Amino acid sequence: MSVAVRILPGLTRSSGRAKNSRSPGYTPKGGKQGTIEKSLAKTGRNKGARYERPVRKRGVRRDGPPVWATLAKLITLGLIAVSLAAVSVGLLAGYRWITSLNYFAVQGIEITGIERLKAPQVLALAGIEEGQNILAINIGKVEAALSRHPWVGAVSVRRILPRQIKIAIGERAPTYWMQYQDNLYYADADGRIIDKIEADKFESLPQLEVEAGMEKHLGLLRELARVGAEGGLPFSMDKVAWLRLSWGSGLEVRLLDRDLTVCLAVDNFRQSVSRLSIVWADLVRRGELDQSRVVSSLSDKVWVEKKGN
Repeated sequence: MSVAVRILPGLTRSSGRAKNSRSPGYTPKGGKQGTIEKSLAKTGRNKGARYERPVRKRGVRRDGPPVWATLAKLITLGLIAVSLAAVSVGLLAGYRWITSLNYFAVQGIEITGIERLKAPQVLALAGIEEGQNILAINIGKVEAALSRHPWVGAVSVRRILPRQIKIAIGERAPTYWMQYQDNLYYADADGRIIDKIEADKFESLPQLEVEAGMEKHLGLLRELARVGAEGGLPFSMDKVAWLRLSWGSGLEVRLLDRDLTVCLAVDNFRQSVSRLSIVWADLVRRGELDQSRVVSSLSDKVWVEKKGN
């Protein structure tokens, strides 16, 4: 058996490679397609397209701001801080100087609106005395100190430059007596305790009782006083001996002059008062009011209990 061997042009015997060897994809003259071109042909690319080796992009170096710019910013911030410190020190020195001037020394203190409280008591609570620098007085602290007193309901303190202070006080008005922990206290029109009843400040007032859980109806006390001021009650509030908020009888009002108790509903209070007025007028017309012991206007009805029953 004979084998024919053909040596391709451009190949040397020693290396077995083409003399004019080039990059992959090169097609020798009269030869076959290179490996790269074959793969391009398989993928459907243009046969005549030239293969280019991908170029690696090197990272671009970005330098920070120049050193001189950073130094300029630091210097600017330092100057601002020094300036603020200097201004603060100057303001503090100016405040200390102006609050030590005799020109602003308090020479007059006017107090208005007090009845139970006395002027020396108010000055002691306020911590103000003549000779103090008027600009050194903390108005907010003075008002807060006065507001803590139980008889003070409202307070206003003003500077009248250069040397006068005005204090206006609104005292709480006692409207009822209330018993709390075996002691009697004054209470205001909303049923809030003011202070203990003392012999030197005694004032005769109706007594108020509130059953546990009925505190939510204390607003009826002002409503009762308002209706009375409008002339909507068949009795006078001056004749009230005591009042009681109870679960069973609503708002109970005991009258001194008639030995009579009136019960009003806590819900639909105005309608309850209106029904009471109608029945009251009818009892007066028939001459039976003095014979009545309890008149209850509750649940859209009015009941009358006669004395002796």
